[in-house]
Amino acid sequence: MEEGYSAVADLDEDQLEHMLEMEKAFMVKENIESKREFEEDDNTLMLQTPQTVIPRNQVNRDAFAIDNSNTMHVDSLGYDMGALSSELTVPPFSSGPECNDEMPRIEENRMKMNRAGSKYQAELSLLNALGKPRKSHAKDNGLQKMKPQVDKPWLSLEEKLEEERLRPDYLHMSKGELEAFRPAQPLEVVEKRNKLNLEKSRVQTLPRIVHAGESSTGLSKVRDTTKSRQVRHDEALRAFKEVVVVISEELEIDVIQKGRDLRTKIGDVDETIAKIVAQLEDSQNLRSKDYTYMTDVREQLDTLCEERKTAITDFDQALEQVEEVRSKRVGDKLKDLVDELLSISYKLRGEVERLLEKETYEINGVLINNIRVKSQLIAMMLKRQVVVSHRTKATWTKAELQWRNLQHEKTLEEWSHLLHSERFTNPEERNQIISDSHIQQAARHKGKRLVLLGELKSLVSAENAENTCLPYLTVQRIEVIKKQLEQVHAEEVESNEKIYQALLEQQKRMQLDMNASRETLRAELHTYAALAEEGDIFTQGKRGEGSAHRIRLGKMIADSELDVFFRQSGGLKSELVNVVTSLGKPELIHNSVLSTLLAQTIFLRDASMLEDIMTREGKTSEKKTLEATLEKLRTAKKADLAPLVKVLYKQSVVLKSTAVADSVKQFLDNALALLETVDPNKNIKETEEDGATTNLQEAAELAYKEKPLNLVALRNAQKAIGTIVHMSNLPGVIKDEMTALCVTLEKQIRINEIIDNVIEEHCSSLITLRDRELTLGIQQNTAYNQRQAEALQKNCSKIITFYTKMANIVNDGTQREETTDIYFENALDQLCDQHEDDNAKKETEFKTTVENLRHAPDKKMLQKYFDEALGILSKIDRGYRTYHTEGIRLSQEHPRRAETEAQKHHDDIAAHFGLIHLTPEEAVSVLEEIDRRRALMLEEQEQQQLVADAPEATKDEGVDEGGSGLGSQEQSTELDGEHEGHEEANPEAVSEGEEEGKGEEEEEEEGEEEEEEEEEEEEEE
Repeated sequence: MEEGYSAVADLDEDQLEHMLEMEKAFMVKENIESKREFEEDDNTLMLQTPQTVIPRNQVNRDAFAIDNSNTMHVDSLGYDMGALSSELTVPPFSSGPECNDEMPRIEENRMKMNRAGSKYQAELSLLNALGKPRKSHAKDNGLQKMKPQVDKPWLSLEEKLEEERLRPDYLHMSKGELEAFRPAQPLEVVEKRNKLNLEKSRVQTLPRIVHAGESSTGLSKVRDTTKSRQVRHDEALRAFKEVVVVISEELEIDVIQKGRDLRTKIGDVDETIAKIVAQLEDSQNLRSKDYTYMTDVREQLDTLCEERKTAITDFDQALEQVEEVRSKRVGDKLKDLVDELLSISYKLRGEVERLLEKETYEINGVLINNIRVKSQLIAMMLKRQVVVSHRTKATWTKAELQWRNLQHEKTLEEWSHLLHSERFTNPEERNQIISDSHIQQAARHKGKRLVLLGELKSLVSAENAENTCLPYLTVQRIEVIKKQLEQVHAEEVESNEKIYQALLEQQKRMQLDMNASRETLRAELHTYAALAEEGDIFTQGKRGEGSAHRIRLGKMIADSELDVFFRQSGGLKSELVNVVTSLGKPELIHNSVLSTLLAQTIFLRDASMLEDIMTREGKTSEKKTLEATLEKLRTAKKADLAPLVKVLYKQSVVLKSTAVADSVKQFLDNALALLETVDPNKNIKETEEDGATTNLQEAAELAYKEKPLNLVALRNAQKAIGTIVHMSNLPGVIKDEMTALCVTLEKQIRINEIIDNVIEEHCSSLITLRDRELTLGIQQNTAYNQRQAEALQKNCSKIITFYTKMANIVNDGTQREETTDIYFENALDQLCDQHEDDNAKKETEFKTTVENLRHAPDKKMLQKYFDEALGILSKIDRGYRTYHTEGIRLSQEHPRRAETEAQKHHDDIAAHFGLIHLTPEEAVSVLEEIDRRRALMLEEQEQQQLVADAPEATKDEGVDEGGSGLGSQEQSTELDGEHEGHEEANPEAVSEGEEEGKGEEEEEEEGEEEEEEEEEEEEEE
């Protein structure tokens, strides 16, 4: 301290007091004008204080870079202490030459004061600043930099308006205007100012070292004041650091919360994406979805990725806002600290600046580090976001391809299941036809055939003794029933034919259904495009981009600016419209249809190159001439068309001779062929004859006889040639679109071939199999119906034959019985008549003889007549006896003959039914034999069972038992032979059991009829 005092001892009290007053004035002025403004240009970042400039190259730009322009204004933190510490100048009180002469001395005194100590720090700093040159930026490029207008709250509104009206606009004035505006100063004022400057310079040249005077109190108040300022200074710094820590903690909590929110948001989005991706990787799920689901999932994934990216960018903005808040709050606190430290004045401004520069550096370091970490974090998250987005899109693309393959396989499986289902293997329609046919057959069988058979069954024999109203069993009646059964059979055959036709029609419908399902399968496979790596115009998504040709080309054609051009171009628009319309046809899945469209498109593409071809060959004028001819032909009247046809033909031939494509030449050939048929009166290829006809009458007759022009052919040819000529005049976008369309259609041709091969491999064999099954089913059903009808007719014929034979047997028996009765009746009648005739003659002769006897003339004659009468009586007696004998004989012969005929009749009936006659004794014998054989069979079965059950049974014993069984069978056969021999040996016994045979015959007949009915029902089933 003593050294400091000695350093200042060279100054007297007046000089020291004057220096202290100047320092106080300077500090007050600095506190009042502490408001700073920044101005940045290409070379200088200026802190606009009254006398302070910070060069731009000394400003740490990285320390303030937190926004997009990497620049943070110092005002956000308050003061740029780093820049302020680099160069802070205080203008000297005088800028005259005297000041410049005294500068070495001032510097020497300043060094002495620095060695003196730190008691008068403010004074020493002031003296130090006075020794530096003054830098003024009041003028820049000839323009006066005016300080911003200071608000004067003590002025009223009227005074402010008056001041604004009277105050010149110095800011927009040039240097010359300002100098002209400066008023001239009086000489007294100039002299006074110079005198004052001289006095100031003298003061500045005074010795700077003032020897400390003796103080009675030892400068205690100065020391107390200094200590109080130090405490407040340190407290302000401590409070500032605590506030900075509090701000950091608050913002750290905010950042942590925002990070947690971001993590939650990204976690939710990633979880949702993972769920969707899991669904996309589920094959069963994809098999059950359509393409709308895939597009919805794509949009959902894009939305989620965008939400994830938005969350990251929002987090970035939130962190940026946090740093802005940190910068704003810390800057405000730093401003307050600067003001507080300056107000405390414990240290000089330079030391305060250096102190705050350190704090600012630390704060800027925190900001820069936070921004760097934030940038790295956001970059890492955005990089991860790109990976997630790319992976999500790749997953969706893979899922889309898997969906296409799954739908392709699913469609083929469904079609295969459809062809294996009952719809085609056992169609309901066919079952209904067969069921209806069964109902008709059953109704026909029960309603007609069985009724007729029942009627046949109800016929009774004419020899039936019972009085019945039923018809008799006659051949005529059976023939009627036979004809009716044949009619039923004809109806059966006709019904079978109808069933066959119905089944054929059903087979055709089934074939149409199978072909339709195959075409539906073909179209559906095109919509999935699983095998179409090059693309398919019938699918959606990226592979279906070719379908956009139709939309784009349609919009191009619909342009109203091309209406006039299309009217002049013949049939060009119709060709283009036809192409656009054809692109929308679903039949393009067939190459037969697609090839036609491709040929038309190739023709239009080749025709669009006509302009280039004609230009290369130097025939542009011919093209223009042809266009003019077409326009004349379009607008010409009917009478003017004939001369233009020849011209159009020649020009078209010239056009054909160019190097146009084959498709265009073929189109031109068709047009030329039409032009040749336009004029039926002339050959367009022949050369015209020069000269005119002189005979007007002949010309008139020729004109009258000429046929009219074929305008339809002319217009068609005109449209065709106009299409070729004007196609090259279309806009380039349309021609490029046609070229791209050709490429797309060529790809579609290949895709159609691939799908056709799949359809052929997968469907043709199965459809052929089903068609063969349908044909086989029809054949089997038809054959079954035919066999059934033939079987029914055959059985009915057998029944008719059986009943006819039975009727014939009954009829023959009746006729034989009648013949026998008539024979014996006639024999008896004849015998009686013969006896009566002979007896009448004898009686007449006897009467004559008796008459002669009565009138006998003599005895001799009497004896003679008497003998004759006795002889006649004897003859009459013999006649009666003979008649009686013959009558008895015939009467006895008739029962024997009738019995013989009846036996024969019964034998015929029994033979027809396959029966034999047995007497009661023979029947008992047969039953006993049957019981005996049955007992033997049971005994043999018991023995065989015992042998099978016995464990010690041997094979030989089994053979013996088998032999015994065989013997029993032979014995049974012998018994049957004995029984047959017995029957043959007892024909009388058979005759005696005739009555019992009749009952058995009736029972057998009824049983046979029941069996026939059962067989008919089985055949019907």
